[in-house]
Amino acid sequence: QSVPLVVERLGARRPKLIRNAIITGSAIPVVMCVIWAGVSMALLDPVESSMDPVLRLLSQKAEIALPVGCIAIGAIGTTLITSYLSMGQFVTDAFCTLTGSCSLRDRDVSCAATVALPALLACAGTSLYVPLLAFSGGFPTTVLYLVMPPLAMLVIRRSLSKAKGKGKGGGREFSLLPGGKPVLVAMVSLGLVMP
Repeated sequence: QSVPLVVERLGARRPKLIRNAIITGSAIPVVMCVIWAGVSMALLDPVESSMDPVLRLLSQKAEIALPVGCIAIGAIGTTLITSYLSMGQFVTDAFCTLTGSCSLRDRDVSCAATVALPALLACAGTSLYVPLLAFSGGFPTTVLYLVMPPLAMLVIRRSLSKAKGKGKGGGREFSLLPGGKPVLVAMVSLGLVMP
């Protein structure tokens, strides 16, 4: 979700800085996830696996429940922040492209619309919001994160090679992903098999 935002903020012409920011920004949550998994496994009895592990940890003593609650709130908060920043940017770009102009008011309206739609759906009650949330966590998320990025990179590589073949692209190529086309094709194939 946040890759387009990182690229926009750092500038598309700075691939090394973008790559380092994405790797660092991804490494921190991965380390936190590994620590979280280790702590959860150490604190929970594997025999009692029928209940949600987070709910089980939250029902423990305050020394356990308080840090778990803080981590859960932090995870939800960071997900919401990146989602709304990314979606706000996407809606703003789409709106500005469709209208042909983009004022500060247009950006504010686009960002407000980004927050308003999910808020209205949530206000409709759990009978609508929970199934939509479950659906969005399944198929669309897999397509969005596993299929679209390598597919977009394949399209970009193809258009750059066509432009270079016609003599239009004179710049040097840089590799954001080692392995080239075979790795990208494997990533797309894996993403299509996962759902």
